[in-house]
Amino acid sequence: MGVHRHQAQARIRLGTPLVSFHHASNDPFCTTIPSLTDTRSVPPLSPGVRQDRAGGPGLTTRALPEGRYGTGGRPPARWRRRLFAAVALVAGGIVAWVAYVNLGPAPISAERVSFAAQPGNAMSVTINVTRDDPSKPGVCIVRLRDNSGAESGRKEVYIPAGDNHSRQTTVVQSIDRPVTADVFGCSYEVPTYLSSS
Repeated sequence: MGVHRHQAQARIRLGTPLVSFHHASNDPFCTTIPSLTDTRSVPPLSPGVRQDRAGGPGLTTRALPEGRYGTGGRPPARWRRRLFAAVALVAGGIVAWVAYVNLGPAPISAERVSFAAQPGNAMSVTINVTRDDPSKPGVCIVRLRDNSGAESGRKEVYIPAGDNHSRQTTVVQSIDRPVTADVFGCSYEVPTYLSSS
């Protein structure tokens, strides 16, 4: 039993045939379907409802009652400007505080003045110490470097309470022949083994 394919096109529109079939006239199994027509009248559209391209009702665009839902607009531009200025001011203050803490002058610091080689892979190092509170003792770390640039020795130097500016000289031992010296850093947090010695 052979199967015959039929091409069907359905069109739905008010006032036109609902279904229209194209069939083969020489097909004994194909039955002619009568054309159906919708004769109903189209009701009038409500206010605020537009008609689409096909003639039917489209998307509703009815306006909301005034005064019930508020204006719904954006806040005035001046409030947005004030809010932006306040946020920028707070952010700028935070950045300035972080920069002052990290990049501002340290309460106690030192710089190397001179260094000289000593027998037995040792080196004497002289540093100038500057501090904001001369009544507090401090500690500075001095380190040596070998020919490759690697650290070869370090020493904690105790800075007793005294003047705002002082000069200290110490001898640092190295595991290899040192070629230079520098100051790693200083602090008011003095270890107990240094303050008691």
